[in-house]
Amino acid sequence: MTRTEWEHHNVALWMNNDLGYWSLAQECLRMTGNLKKATDMFRAEVGYSTPDGAKFTKRAIRAALRDLRGPM
Repeated sequence: MTRTEWEHHNVALWMNNDLGYWSLAQECLRMTGNLKKATDMFRAEVGYSTPDGAKFTKRAIRAALRDLRGPM
């Protein structure tokens, strides 16, 4: 697994399994209705890394939000 793959996986784990991150992600999606804006809002709130050091990249956040959002 490459570093980028690990970071995407790690970010998704945090966003799906931590109640605070999950709730924030849901709120960002609900408030913006837009993945790009929700990604920016989420990152502005949480900063640049997960508690265990993975980078909260915009690409990783957007991928996790897309999965949380489900089919549109």
